Amino acid sequence: MSLGLVRNYADGKLSPDEESFDLFQDVLNQNRRTKCWTEAAVALDSHFFATLPILKEVSASKAEMAWLIYDLVLDPTSNTYRLQRTRIVYTIFESALITLTSPI
Repeated sequence: MSLGLVRNYADGKLSPDEESFDLFQDVLNQNRRTKCWTEAAVALDSHFFATLPILKEVSASKAEMAWLIYDLVLDPTSNTYRLQRTRIVYTIFESALITLTSPI
């Protein structure tokens, strides 16, 4: 695993973050093979995004992917949590694929 995420050795199963990353790699690789990629958006928790390698950013007009970064924020008046987008990272598909699948 290129991100160095930890496997749960107690039961041998992948943690949810690893399962999500494995699925993401499968989707990226499938689109790379079929050349059917147009544009996509990926929504991630800010803590998970922080574990990813640094992605090369481009302007929104040149982007093929938008990484929508969210946090859960407590609303003190209603005492409930809400999703708040904290950042958008725009990338080129091939660049993101190489960065995410390259060994550390």
